Amino acid sequence: MRHLNYFAEKNVKKMAIRYEKRRKIQQNLYFTLIELLVVIAIIAILASMLLPSLNRAREVSKRLNCMTQIRESMRGMQLYGGDYDGCYVFQNHNHSNTTWIPWGKHMIQGKYLSFKKILYCPRYAATRMNDVYPYFYTYGMLYTGGDSRWSSTGEFSERYGYFRVTDWDATHSMQDVYYTTKRMKNTSNLAIFADTFNITKNSGFYYYTCLSGSNSAIGLNHLNTSILAFADGHSEILSAKDMNQRYQMKSFYNPDKGSLFY
Repeated sequence: MRHLNYFAEKNVKKMAIRYEKRRKIQQNLYFTLIELLVVIAIIAILASMLLPSLNRAREVSKRLNCMTQIRESMRGMQLYGGDYDGCYVFQNHNHSNTTWIPWGKHMIQGKYLSFKKILYCPRYAATRMNDVYPYFYTYGMLYTGGDSRWSSTGEFSERYGYFRVTDWDATHSMQDVYYTTKRMKNTSNLAIFADTFNITKNSGFYYYTCLSGSNSAIGLNHLNTSILAFADGHSEILSAKDMNQRYQMKSFYNPDKGSLFY
């Protein structure tokens, strides 16, 4: 009986030792509630620090894509000019049903651009590319009408050339507008295309002007900057201040912040 008690006590001690070891291992494996909350807090702090950087990186990527597309639009127009004696089409009209044909439609129908999507700022492509009138919501081409600085004796015409050519249709009271490259000067500073924003349409628009207070403004669509494509084929990312000081542009619109007029 004494031997049995001895072995029973020995087994109990062994079991107690094994249980204690298991308990300590389990304690090390499981988080306490406080430890879990600390980990969650650390993850939240890291996320708040990284998200702005990720959002900015996404916007930088969109801006670079936008820059590539607007430069391609300029190249498409140069190809068009090569086929039409150096003339760029701003807009003309269909004489049979008197509808306007903006420049972008000519680029696609004439196969000067491969894809319709190239015509649109990435910010508006999803909503405007399949619109009823999709070619009115593309990148903006320079419109010189209504601005005395672009008149035959105006300061802009002195600097860049008086290159506007019009064709008046008296029957339908419609005027086609073209720009002849043969009269253009200082082409490295002559912005033909711009990333735009039309205040009333809430999207890009097919033309822009240099006038103050214009609804068809330069769009500060990416990180408070816009993109211009110039007559010589190059493109630039610029702030509103730079565009105003260098090219005397006066109307800008940031979709996130509102209008800015000089």
